[in-house]
Amino acid sequence: MKEKLLTENKSQRMLTGVMVALFFALSVCTIFTGKYVPTEKGLTLWEPERTQKQDDGTRHIYFTADTDREDWRSLVFFTSHQWVEVFADGKQIYKLNYTGGIWGHTTGNVWNFVKLPEDATQIEVCLTACYPKTVGSSNKFYVGTGNEIYATLLRQSMPVFIISMLTLMVGLFMVLYWAIIHKSSQIDDTLLYLGVFSILLGLWSANETDVTALVITNRQASAFAAFAFLMVMPMAFIMFVKSFLEIEDIFERFGKCYRIGGDEFCCIIPKAKDFNVEHFIQKLYQDVEVFNNKNIIPTEVAIACGYAFFTAEDTDIEKVRERADEMMYQNKKKLKGRN
Repeated sequence: MKEKLLTENKSQRMLTGVMVALFFALSVCTIFTGKYVPTEKGLTLWEPERTQKQDDGTRHIYFTADTDREDWRSLVFFTSHQWVEVFADGKQIYKLNYTGGIWGHTTGNVWNFVKLPEDATQIEVCLTACYPKTVGSSNKFYVGTGNEIYATLLRQSMPVFIISMLTLMVGLFMVLYWAIIHKSSQIDDTLLYLGVFSILLGLWSANETDVTALVITNRQASAFAAFAFLMVMPMAFIMFVKSFLEIEDIFERFGKCYRIGGDEFCCIIPKAKDFNVEHFIQKLYQDVEVFNNKNIIPTEVAIACGYAFFTAEDTDIEKVRERADEMMYQNKKKLKGRN
């Protein structure tokens, strides 16, 4: 019993620390990546001479290059879901028209680096929205040497990217830790859910930084990975709700059902001296089996049960719950061994 309490206390302390760390990481990532805005500090802004707009929303933006400025060799600008063409003295020198392939149908969020010919005097940028909502999006244009601009953007966004990666690694650690100890310990699935959430948070926030925009050409794939995980995560919630409804449906008319933490529930049944608890537990298992055979969700619901009766030796109800809890964990181990 003492060893069990120490294990539970250790798990509780670990979960508390994880929650605090995740809350901090979530706050930082939300502040810096809640709305994607490219950084501008340290960059030289290049104002266009004129802009023409066509009926379909395509914008033609014109610049006059200064051939005497050797440090103005690259035009850099950020686009969000826009097709891009750049011309130098009427000749096309850059084009952005690729999509995410199976991951998407637009160009996504991209930092465009365009090397300018040394003798070019007239630069034209054509921007076409990939879909109606991005028509009229404002763009800012920067000029300088490509390497300097690249390094500036990378340096400014690196702190948030590092925090995102740390969040992701913490999530991976929690999932691996849970996978190693959950069969031999009385730890529930809360740590697993927190770990997966941390991985999703880190993946999403990293995908929203300039580091990813600069290093990874096809960012749609990494964004899709986060959404794919999010599609899987609700399964745990569906199983959680279904389990509670099954338990409540069978035992509520005899007593009261409570959620006592994580995915654990407790039913308190008064006047249970003649109550045939095994009969109703078997009824619960049968209902779960019927539900699983319907294949409503792509995973099976499983419920481990334990019970105990109040005796004259029990000083309070917590003693009874502890015995029921121990029986439940033994039943849970048998279920995992069977699967």
